[in-house]
Amino acid sequence: MTEKDFRRLANKKNNLLLLKQLTIPLIILGVSFLFISIYCSIGKKTLDYIFPIYGDMLLKLDWHMTTILGIPFPSELPSISEDSFIFHGDADGICAYIFLVLFLVGFISYINALLKYMARQKRISTKMKSLFTIKLDDEVNETSN
Repeated sequence: MTEKDFRRLANKKNNLLLLKQLTIPLIILGVSFLFISIYCSIGKKTLDYIFPIYGDMLLKLDWHMTTILGIPFPSELPSISEDSFIFHGDADGICAYIFLVLFLVGFISYINALLKYMARQKRISTKMKSLFTIKLDDEVNETSN
């Protein structure tokens, strides 16, 4: 097997494995966008309704500020605001949360598959260099001893 054959076969196998590993994340991402688009079309909404719902899930801090020489500084440690961690139990909120979970799972698994592909590509190139590099100095030293 020559270096060219090895590279072609290894890249072909790596590309097929990438395609196989990307099918599930792409299906999950497609289902998540299909789900939210169907919900938005039935409810005659735009995707703008999602962002305030996600904003309510975030941690909100109340900072007590004092002004020294015209520059505001925090005077004490912040307290957690009462309107933090609000979860909406209506249909809009539940659909937004389902979309968020599906999207995050699909996106993280997609990135994971791409990182695995790049690691295999690097391994192919290093393996190819080590297999097809002739080290004449080592062979000459071994035969002379």
